[in-house]
Amino acid sequence: MKHAFNTDFLLWLDIALDDIETARILYDKGKHRSSYFHFQQASEKANKAFAIMAGLLTAEELADIQHNQLKIYRKSLRKQEVKIQEIKTVVGKLPKGSEHPFLSEDILTTQSNAMNQGISHIDGLNNQNLKDLSLTELSAIIREIRKIDKIKIKLPKNIYPHIDKKFLELASWVGQFPTEEAQQAQQEYLDFVRNKEQSAEVYGYIDEVFKMAIKIGFVETVFFYCALLTIKHSSATRYPEVDTNPLKEYHPKMAIIKKQPAFMDLLEMAINRLKLIHDGKA
Repeated sequence: MKHAFNTDFLLWLDIALDDIETARILYDKGKHRSSYFHFQQASEKANKAFAIMAGLLTAEELADIQHNQLKIYRKSLRKQEVKIQEIKTVVGKLPKGSEHPFLSEDILTTQSNAMNQGISHIDGLNNQNLKDLSLTELSAIIREIRKIDKIKIKLPKNIYPHIDKKFLELASWVGQFPTEEAQQAQQEYLDFVRNKEQSAEVYGYIDEVFKMAIKIGFVETVFFYCALLTIKHSSATRYPEVDTNPLKEYHPKMAIIKKQPAFMDLLEMAINRLKLIHDGKA
């Protein structure tokens, strides 16, 4: 019988924050095995909360993920790839010469290939020994994450004519279909380009969308790397195997233990950032 998980993602995030607090207390006491286990638990709950919030997983699918957080990213890529194939099927049925300006065969094929490459990369990560990452590798990851958090983006005004051009192309494409809905959509696209006041509002909205994408990108990057650092430790921190003793395996000289506080800080920051995004305060 499968668990019936609660899908209140804010509750998942609060429990993840509690796990981080517990992990810190245990870390300070030198209980590194137990501390890393709670870090793993915090990462797992944060990733699952993000998946619920983004609509990537249903309550039933949460149970199937179990402790392998990378399955969330694999499942997300697979769903996107399936949608691309569905779009390609529809686009392929359109009359010759009526190719959508944003959904050409080449664009869709490129997107599909990217999704499949991502899936292969994740499968490869699952087969790697992620326990022995070096201090140099871990420090590089931390630097890259912090760079993302500092990115500032604003669309240059000279891009606006290109956006107008794309809307005109879209209007032309929609207008070739002899339906009332298509003709209405064409007129709306043309009105958008002609109404400079309305266009300015939309450009401002696009700016905000890009800024939000950076904020979410930071959260997702932190969650992904914390997943990467913890997927091999759900069982390893709890159960002795034939040749391993968890009480001795996790020690202060271990690279992931040395960098654990920095990653816990980033995870806590990302969780709080996600809560602010949800509340519209980010």
